Amino acid sequence: MLIWNFDEIRNPRWRVLAKEYLTALCAPGHERVRVLAAAHRVPRTVRTCHDRFQQLTRWLNCLTTQGVTSLAEVTQHHCTVHLQHRCAGRTGDEPARPAQLTVVQVLQELADYGELFTTDHYPSGFRPWDRQLAHVVAGVSKNSGENKTPPARAEVMAPLLTATLFLIHTLAPRALAQAKICDAPRPQPPGPVRTATTAHFEQAVRAHLVSGEPFEQDEDRSVRHKLTHGWDRADPLLKVNFAALALEGGVRTRSGHPFRPGPGFLRDPRTAAVRPLLEQAIAEVGVQPRWGRGAELIDRADGAGAVAWTLPITQDGLARLLSHVRTACILTIAALSGMRTSELIELPLDCQLAPCSYGPNRVRHRLKSKVIKHRGPGGSWDEWVVVPEAYEAVGIARELADPGAAHLFPAHLDLCRRYRELREWVNGGEGQRLGLPHLPDDVLTARILRRTLAVELAHRPGGLFAAKLQLKHLSVTTTEGYANRPGGAQALFLAEVGKEEESRNQTLTLRAFRDYQAGRRPSGPGARDLLAFLRQCRAPAGRAGRDGSHGQAQRSGTAQPAGQMGRRPAPGAGELLLVPRPGQGPVSHPRPQRRARPAAGRDVRLGPLPAGHPSLLPP
Repeated sequence: MLIWNFDEIRNPRWRVLAKEYLTALCAPGHERVRVLAAAHRVPRTVRTCHDRFQQLTRWLNCLTTQGVTSLAEVTQHHCTVHLQHRCAGRTGDEPARPAQLTVVQVLQELADYGELFTTDHYPSGFRPWDRQLAHVVAGVSKNSGENKTPPARAEVMAPLLTATLFLIHTLAPRALAQAKICDAPRPQPPGPVRTATTAHFEQAVRAHLVSGEPFEQDEDRSVRHKLTHGWDRADPLLKVNFAALALEGGVRTRSGHPFRPGPGFLRDPRTAAVRPLLEQAIAEVGVQPRWGRGAELIDRADGAGAVAWTLPITQDGLARLLSHVRTACILTIAALSGMRTSELIELPLDCQLAPCSYGPNRVRHRLKSKVIKHRGPGGSWDEWVVVPEAYEAVGIARELADPGAAHLFPAHLDLCRRYRELREWVNGGEGQRLGLPHLPDDVLTARILRRTLAVELAHRPGGLFAAKLQLKHLSVTTTEGYANRPGGAQALFLAEVGKEEESRNQTLTLRAFRDYQAGRRPSGPGARDLLAFLRQCRAPAGRAGRDGSHGQAQRSGTAQPAGQMGRRPAPGAGELLLVPRPGQGPVSHPRPQRRARPAAGRDVRLGPLPAGHPSLLPP
């Protein structure tokens, strides 16, 4: 929830100015706003206006602190000092933060909208930093139209999806069931009210000695509370849950709530009396969290045996685990749907639409949310077709939503921080115990996940249009890069897509040839043509002819006449040598690029694959 509290502006005269400024940003089509030459022509989103309001409040309060009571007194010196103050703490090599660009924009826009304000405005003809552009003043490089967001590496996406899907499918149902048990109130022992005495504590301690069951460990927040009231970190009684111990001893409070030791319980005579026996019992049976004892066995993520789905865990630890599950849901939905952050936080609780069946094993899963970008104030509803994994992740996220919330995720969604916390857990002891793969230390944002999905979709047949629909772009040129400029982002994007297509086609061609060598024949409408092509191919690895005359590779790669077949060079690494049989015409190449047809009696060699190509590995 975003709140604009205009009372934060100390000068009452400027509160009206702030309201007029924000209204102009949200309604550029108003008759009094559209006549301003420097006013924005596109409505700003509520979040953008909120950022502007925060910077405006700091600027106006800064002026008040310096004794300025009217904007007519503002000079360039005030603006420069305020920007330097906002930039304080940044090193010279560190790039300017977006907030610093917003500072300059706010200061300049107060001059651009000056004719609209009724209570105060800058001096006539004054504009901070004159006519310099905001990004130049803030030191931020202007967007050249090229998409600079890199896609995530395969070494990141593969282990990431493995870990997130394991959390969603395997851990989430068990953790949610355990959370419901933890939230249930503990039953009070029957009978009259019994005050906690030393005898009750000794009775409970002796019961643990007889059964050998560990004492219940206190919650992390209770341990921190004890430390603030004088407990020693090395005290063996620090983590003992005295409330549970009193309940086991039959203590029944008058209010019906569990017994809670007060801040001075450390110096209570009952603690001193039971301490020797309790320390002896702790040394024998230990202290362990209550929840997750004897947890169900599950298969490890790497398939290396079975382990308990959780070690004994406190209620606070279970809450942290559910937070990691929620992060896994966010990452899965973002990676598999391509949603922007603004669209993720607009997912309502009922965003799962009913699946539509289009035949056997053809079910379409859809999600609904609001598209905010370029859709005006409030956005507009739209639908996303997603794979079942993303659809199931939404179902788990609904169970983890905040109580009373109307949306799945909070308005302030810091995906970078959440991913760092999840990565630490996956790479830590608990994640490795469950067999989860190691996550690299790459930066991961919603934009990177969106870019990755766009590249994956674009190199498939019809992928550009599919990516346009899925990513909710205004035009296909946006999907291709950004603006349609010759030699610009579109050309770079298409070159990137072409490179991906070429690498993929080479991989498929070599894979089909390896299968043919291993005796696995293709099937389908084009199987006959593919078999005819593969019969013309020779093995790429040092197989000499019967006369052993072509054991040396020829680097020139030129075609050999039919009369010189005995001196045919051996193909290089990763190449296929096509040898038309006598009496057969030329064969067609299965690759999508059109190539010159080989003349009869000629050797045709595919170009060498790039170094490190996966197809160069031994079959």
